[in-house]
Amino acid sequence: MTEARVTDLYAEGDRVVGLRIERPGGVIEQLGCEAVILATCGFGGNHAMVAEYIPEMANARYFAHEGNRGDGILWGMALGAAVGDMTAYQGLGTLADPQQIVVPHPLMIEGGFLVNARGQRFTHELANISGMCVPVLAQPDGVAWVIFDEQRHAACIEHSVEQRQLVEVGAIRRGQTWGELERACALPEGSLAGEYAAIEAARDRAVADRFGRDFAGLAPLQAPFCAVRVTGALFHTQGGLQIDRQARVIRADGSPLPNLFAGGGAARSISGARVTGYLPAVGLSMAITLGAIAGDPPPRHRCNPQRPPDYLSRATTNMKFSSLLSRVALYAALLLTMLASASGAVAASTPAVQVTEIILPRADGQPELPVRIAAPARGRALPVIVFSHGAYSSKDDYAPILDDWAGHGYVVLAVTHRDSTRLGAVRGKSDPRFMSWRIEDMRLLIDRLDTALTAVPGLAERADPRRLAIAGHSFGGLIAQTIGGATLRDPASGAAVSHQHPAVRAVIIFSGAGPMPPVLQREDFLSLTLPTLVTVGTKDLDQAPGMTGYEWRRLPYDLIAPGYKHLLVLDGADHYLGGIVGRDDLPRSPDAPAYLNAFNTASRLFLDAWLRDDQGASRRLRDWPTSATPFADKATLEQR
Repeated sequence: MTEARVTDLYAEGDRVVGLRIERPGGVIEQLGCEAVILATCGFGGNHAMVAEYIPEMANARYFAHEGNRGDGILWGMALGAAVGDMTAYQGLGTLADPQQIVVPHPLMIEGGFLVNARGQRFTHELANISGMCVPVLAQPDGVAWVIFDEQRHAACIEHSVEQRQLVEVGAIRRGQTWGELERACALPEGSLAGEYAAIEAARDRAVADRFGRDFAGLAPLQAPFCAVRVTGALFHTQGGLQIDRQARVIRADGSPLPNLFAGGGAARSISGARVTGYLPAVGLSMAITLGAIAGDPPPRHRCNPQRPPDYLSRATTNMKFSSLLSRVALYAALLLTMLASASGAVAASTPAVQVTEIILPRADGQPELPVRIAAPARGRALPVIVFSHGAYSSKDDYAPILDDWAGHGYVVLAVTHRDSTRLGAVRGKSDPRFMSWRIEDMRLLIDRLDTALTAVPGLAERADPRRLAIAGHSFGGLIAQTIGGATLRDPASGAAVSHQHPAVRAVIIFSGAGPMPPVLQREDFLSLTLPTLVTVGTKDLDQAPGMTGYEWRRLPYDLIAPGYKHLLVLDGADHYLGGIVGRDDLPRSPDAPAYLNAFNTASRLFLDAWLRDDQGASRRLRDWPTSATPFADKATLEQR
């Protein structure tokens, strides 16, 4: 149950009547329901929502489960629910960088302090623990140093798992003098000594320091001294659906939705509208209290496995059910509670990701170009990705990837090329024109992005085509690297020919192609200088004589110009991520969800780093993986 994903929510008017879930291995179930309890945590993993509601944290690291994408909140809003305090959140100002371990706050409560990369204090360290993320992120490079001493470290390590973890990963730097610690942290000479002298001077005068902090009653720091580099991060969002005393979701006029309840991070918290209002343990309190209220009197826990009839449409999301179970056992038992059966025609609510099909006309009477556009229902300044599918596949065979990108704040446009079986091509039969047709398709799409975006009401105003990436799978990966800058050879002369489009800023090559003489030589890869993510499975499809599929398909990474290049290797994965994308006629590997999770996670970090200039994402790419993940034993990331 904890690995199931809710992919569709069905509604009749403002009443939820069923949902669709996907279990590991691709097993689909559809359940009718009498009532639903939303406990989907917050929206910190949804970049578009964070950018819209908490813009000061749009580029901050998110230190929680990436499955917390606000699905429950978006579902409620689509059904007419009111929301409140969407600008509120819990922040972290002392997240070890790059180790991503929370530095225990008692180190500063007992007399430690913060300095920036210039060795300067910049805030009252105890003024607001949650709000400390804001001044930390405002410092050069968004980093600071927690300064303490060995005595406080020894006292903290006795009761703090995090402090022990900091030791294990080597995050603590030490110095027998302030000068030694300054050198260990690359801080200006004399900076720490000067700041601590100012603290001691205020203590001696029994007055608060220049930031209003009073160190009276605290023992002075004594050598050896210690430091941990930290950054600010978003921990939990606090805004959510408005509810009444029975935990029923309500509209703006106060009237309840008939069978929808909310709690935990899906419901509006009691922390107020800002980061400074966060109360310790409020999330746990909301989970337990609202879970008990929503389930009292105890509902009839009866699930109907029959498919709700005649669905007209679906509200689609990729909410990972395991993220729902991050609270307590009591509340976990109530998550998405599904009761007695429902009947009647069903109309879906507005999805978190909206998918639109359009047609772009080609010149000179050539066949029209089918385009699938997936975009977040909300958000502005959305970067854009164009996608080229694998041979004989289509734009419709990659929804688990494309819609995941869209759910994280990207506008994704995928085309169906003329070599697709959906357009009459026969698998295994090639045409020498396929390559040139595909290049023409992608250049046409990029050149006419404004036209394509305008076809979706309001999307042109919300998208930012200046931040553009191209991605592709298999044959599409070859096209992506070509549009990104790798040259091809003229069949007649052998001269290198560039098809690079200047609008592209980053490239994703998923199970692409190595050298294919005479059309693609090893040296042709050197002209691809853009940031690039190459993904390959160790069981990838063989194609080049004398080489395994893995060896040949990783060559784009090995041969392209160094600098900002990343290689994601999926252990045991085949050409189709275990049968989860590209083709629907292949058996699915039990490891397919892990492969997909790894690819989606790595590609999102890559896109955030190079299209959003997100320094937190860059650090996470550099330090991959920094913590245990469901795919840790399946994925490795190389960089050069």
